[in-house]
Amino acid sequence: MASIDGHLVQDDEPSFEGIEIRFQPKAVHLFVDINNRPIRYAEQVTIYGHRAYARGRIEYYTEATAPEKVGDAASAVRF
Repeated sequence: MASIDGHLVQDDEPSFEGIEIRFQPKAVHLFVDINNRPIRYAEQVTIYGHRAYARGRIEYYTEATAPEKVGDAASAVRF
């Protein structure tokens, strides 16, 4: 359903800098920021519990580049 690809780096003190991103499949069909803009790529992400914080180079999907929504459920993603 959802994944984060990359390299795992264990830190004793994780960084919570950057923008908070989330994935709530009942509300959106892609990872989004606080304004429901869909995230395509983030250079660095800290995952801590149920929260994720992205920083560095961040790329957003556009309506033309985003994967299509599957099914007929509503999605609050904003392009």
